[in-house]
Amino acid sequence: MSEHPPKPRLALAIGVIGHRADRLPPAAQGWVKAEIAKVLDEIAVATAQAHETYRAFFSPQSPSFSIVTGLADGADTMAAEIALERAARGFTLAAALPFATEEYAKDFKADSAKTKLSELVGRANACLELPGERRLPGDSDAEGSRKEPQSYEATGLTVLSQADILLAVWDGGPSRGRGGTTEMLSVAARQGIPVIHIHVNNEKSSAGPPEAEATCLRWSGLTEFPVSVNAIEDAPRQILSGDLLRHLIDRLVRPPVNPDERKSLSDYLGERSRRFHFRPEFPLLMVLSGRRFLFKDLSSTEPFILAARLTAFSDPARGGDVSTMATAYGWADAIGSHFALAYRSAFVSNFVLASLAVMFAALSVLFPGNKPALVFLEMVCIGLIVVNTNFGRRRRWHRRWFEAREVAERLRAVLLHWMLGIRPATFFPIQEPTWTGWYARAILREQGLRSGWLASEWVAAARFAMVELLRDQCRYHLSNAQRMEHLERWLERIGFWLFIGTIIVAVVALCVWPYHSFLEKFYLLHLLPEALLFLSVWLPAAATAAYGIRIFGDFEGICRRSRRTDTTLQQLIRAIQNEKSDLAALRYHAAAAADAMLGDVESWRLAAENHNLAFPH
Repeated sequence: MSEHPPKPRLALAIGVIGHRADRLPPAAQGWVKAEIAKVLDEIAVATAQAHETYRAFFSPQSPSFSIVTGLADGADTMAAEIALERAARGFTLAAALPFATEEYAKDFKADSAKTKLSELVGRANACLELPGERRLPGDSDAEGSRKEPQSYEATGLTVLSQADILLAVWDGGPSRGRGGTTEMLSVAARQGIPVIHIHVNNEKSSAGPPEAEATCLRWSGLTEFPVSVNAIEDAPRQILSGDLLRHLIDRLVRPPVNPDERKSLSDYLGERSRRFHFRPEFPLLMVLSGRRFLFKDLSSTEPFILAARLTAFSDPARGGDVSTMATAYGWADAIGSHFALAYRSAFVSNFVLASLAVMFAALSVLFPGNKPALVFLEMVCIGLIVVNTNFGRRRRWHRRWFEAREVAERLRAVLLHWMLGIRPATFFPIQEPTWTGWYARAILREQGLRSGWLASEWVAAARFAMVELLRDQCRYHLSNAQRMEHLERWLERIGFWLFIGTIIVAVVALCVWPYHSFLEKFYLLHLLPEALLFLSVWLPAAATAAYGIRIFGDFEGICRRSRRTDTTLQQLIRAIQNEKSDLAALRYHAAAAADAMLGDVESWRLAAENHNLAFPH
């Protein structure tokens, strides 16, 4: 474990789809290979330049490139072989297959093609075998004709979900069936994925297509104000050049351009691990409300321990090493917890100190002989508020809390996608608006495609891991809701009884006032009017402090959001458990669960951003 949160390695996934060998004219295959090699080389050069430009935000490791492909005989295997020839430049192979390798080999007629498939799978950095189905003799026509196309379509969708850039070898014609090249290209266009189109001209020689059909970039992001498109033919098109490719890579990998966002990212990458929390005020408030004291409230959990907890959820899914994602999560969770306590303790202190300042001011009226000392204590309280507020603002406790928490929750949510071999949708062609989204996506790119065979027992293992992760979230949200609800009601009762006390004091003061002269004759009773004046000033100030803590803490809002998220996740758990082997349905439910988890974070962040540390008034 490093001394700081990990900088992501600059990584790009290049999805490859295209025609099979029987649709690629032999005379054009040499030219197609040359174009693929040229595009990959130019991508490597452009990415190296971007790495140098943004070296402050990436690890010093050289960029890595994952070629994600279904390894069909044709354009897929061409790109895979060309990429592996460039392994020294950071290229690796990630294979997404519709069936187990042995079953998939039945699609290849020539022994040489089968041998090539076996070799490429053996050299792949990751291989995900999907639970595709073949048509069986007993299947009806409707059922049988749907199975294999669905399997190929699932492979294509997996490649698209992983791709930052899609490299397509396409002749411009229609697909032969479901999951074909043209259909997948239209899906990519709708999702805003940049498509590098290498045009195959069936009527031309190895010299390649004419200039009008030269290799081009098809992408809705080419326009100043991008709009969605429904088909690949509708996407804006521009002839591919080195400058255009550099612009594309820059758009894909650069951090948010907002200077404040970049500063926050730089500050986050410089964070250190803390062993102890230095602000005990909020835990003490919880103890006063009736919660028993826990030593862990004042000690920090090490990032590597938090990373191990996330890893434990992925282990049953048999997905391989998730250390990249888990390490980043552990750091974000630890930093978020630390600054949550710092911020909450700071605003609790401010309101308590404000009520104490009022108390000392009122006491100076009751004890005029001690007025200098009491005024001094009042000034000390006000000074502490100023120091506490200014220091917390300069150190940006509030922002460091909710930004780190958002990173942690984003990484926890994408683990659901990763278990099933997909990545969440991007903001493309619109750039990630916050550094938290950029960072989480950069970590996920580095993590790459999971390996494994998503056959029935593997799907069951992934389903079990997903359910356990969601159940853990439900336990957290239920516990959090109960804790926040308890604190909210306790503070509400405190404020209510202080308000009632103020009314009682006012009534007593009205009753006592006519007898003021008479009470002065008795020992101590002559202080009763001043005491009532003191209470009439301090009790509303204390009630206001309790109310201010409630408002700044947003305990009621947190409780409502946690209960709502718990209800949604419980429903999704039941839906996931009912899906025994349907990978597409599981992917849908995983996306819904991730959206629910991130929706809670986004609504919480919107509420939290409006409650920056401020002077009580």
